[in-house]
Amino acid sequence: MRIGRSVHLLRFHRDERLSPHFHGSELVCPCCGVGIIALELVENLEWLRDLVGEPLRINSAYRCPVHNAEVGGRPDSYHVLGLAVDVAKPEGVDLVDLAWKVGFTGIIEYETFVHMDLRLPPYVQRR
Repeated sequence: MRIGRSVHLLRFHRDERLSPHFHGSELVCPCCGVGIIALELVENLEWLRDLVGEPLRINSAYRCPVHNAEVGGRPDSYHVLGLAVDVAKPEGVDLVDLAWKVGFTGIIEYETFVHMDLRLPPYVQRR
């Protein structure tokens, strides 16, 4: 795993508003309530939400190592670092193209959601 650039990590509480459209409760680990996320990821999400024009449903963002293991995530997951988010695919929207446009560099499309992260070198995988 390689980040390859500087990011600004925020430790946040589930009751905090992180941006105009995203609340801490959407991005914390569901098992322990810990919240760690890159400011750049939140900025990209905000821009993505503006382009989509409707609320985005976040399936997963920060995961503590315990929760990451429970859901079968890789031990070196970008979720554990606060550098990844999984977003449900809105109907009729090419979320992969929009994610790339707003600055996500790791994009993996699944049937019902798109994984987006801040990795380098860039990686895009479509279904």
